[in-house]
Amino acid sequence: MTPKTPLALLWIALTLGLLSAVTGCEFPVRRMACTVAERGLIPDTPSPFPPVSAADRAQGPEGARVTFIAYLDPACRRSAELHGVLTALQAQYPAEVSVAVRLFPLQSLHYQSQLAAQALEAADAQGQFWSMLALLFEQQDLWNTMDPARFEPALTELAAQLGLDAGRFAADLGSEATLARVEHAYDDAIALGLSDTPALAINGQYYEGPLDAWTLGATIELLRLEAQQFHECPPLQAGADKAPTATLHTTQGDIVIALLPEQAPLAVNNFIFLARQGWYDNVPFHRVIPETFLQTGDPSGTGLGGPGYTFADELAPGASFDQAGLVGMAGAATATGNKDHNGSQFFITYGPQPALDGQHTLFGRVIAGMDVAAKLTPRDPVTDPTDLPEPDRILSIEISPP
Repeated sequence: MTPKTPLALLWIALTLGLLSAVTGCEFPVRRMACTVAERGLIPDTPSPFPPVSAADRAQGPEGARVTFIAYLDPACRRSAELHGVLTALQAQYPAEVSVAVRLFPLQSLHYQSQLAAQALEAADAQGQFWSMLALLFEQQDLWNTMDPARFEPALTELAAQLGLDAGRFAADLGSEATLARVEHAYDDAIALGLSDTPALAINGQYYEGPLDAWTLGATIELLRLEAQQFHECPPLQAGADKAPTATLHTTQGDIVIALLPEQAPLAVNNFIFLARQGWYDNVPFHRVIPETFLQTGDPSGTGLGGPGYTFADELAPGASFDQAGLVGMAGAATATGNKDHNGSQFFITYGPQPALDGQHTLFGRVIAGMDVAAKLTPRDPVTDPTDLPEPDRILSIEISPP
């Protein structure tokens, strides 16, 4: 049975912002105390799935950052939906995403699936696997309940639509070689412990979670972000204890923040380090809720990403988000009741937010540019991640004194 543990909780991690297991580490005195991620989003464990090879039907570059292996039944509606999502994602990330499709026709559930799989093999013999797969899924509702006596001639008509050699296609459709390939694909899936379609592996690990475009797209973005993340705690920054200011150059203008190192030295040191490293360059304001707050600091744009480490809360006595323009750390896991999950994300209040008191580190206040903050494009991926306008962005952050 293919173990489902490695990625079974990935979708929970995406939902809650708990991106990786962590382990405490000790660092020299010139480094800020924090907790560094022990591993990435995808576990680095042996894969139960055969690696993608020349024998696979795959689209995308070899050695892609993200490889999806999808086990699909051509007669399964959910397989058709996943195929559409993966096709769109591969087109969106052509240099970083590869998609391999392996057939898993479950005739016990879909009586047309066996012959449909044979049609895909017959089309593949003429180099048209992907075109036939797309056409079968596109017209699935038409043929899925078709009388078996009519289905085979209908498949030949589909082959003609694709410009295939109809005689060769008809011969290949029922050949022993085609039957053997379909049976072999089915047996391979069963040997892995798969029992339903669609089944999906991401970078060789079984994925058990939502198959929608937003979740899988967020997974891609978070895997891309791993290349930018840090593997040790930030060093102590020169000038981090001298009441510095940060100027956010944004697509709408400048926002100037007075940082508060006496109140939140860890958060200020971290913010200056990330700004100087260019972490915030071209980062979106992924969440902007008028009259409440704006949130940014995640290069993935998902609201789930961080720098690869977390550090402790600094809940200063009497610190209160009691007015507009206050800047706080937006620890991704804080909303779940877990503390000390500060990373790179931060928010700016548009007005008093007493519910945030005692929950988030207050490390700065806006001294100029709240009119710019008010111009930022409203959007909230928490309430609707699928229909969002293009976000405004931080272009860069300038720390003064340098």
